[in-house]
Amino acid sequence: MRGVQAEDEEGLGDPEAKMLRMPVLVVGGEKDGVCLADLQIESTKKWAVGGFKHMKLPCGHWPMLEMREEVDRILEECASEA
Repeated sequence: MRGVQAEDEEGLGDPEAKMLRMPVLVVGGEKDGVCLADLQIESTKKWAVGGFKHMKLPCGHWPMLEMREEVDRILEECASEA
């Protein structure tokens, strides 16, 4: 399967092509054993040149299901700032 997406991935070697030029919000669960919130934050922050905000909630892997109302509030607040 090597090279199947080579054409699509051609420009990805350029660090400038990876930069996120819009505001970025990362919402992670403190108890998530699959996608560690701190790892999500660190791996995203370096590319978010257009602004970066993060929230860690006291939940597991599915914040949008486990804390739906809180996630809705965070998204609405973030969208109103844009």
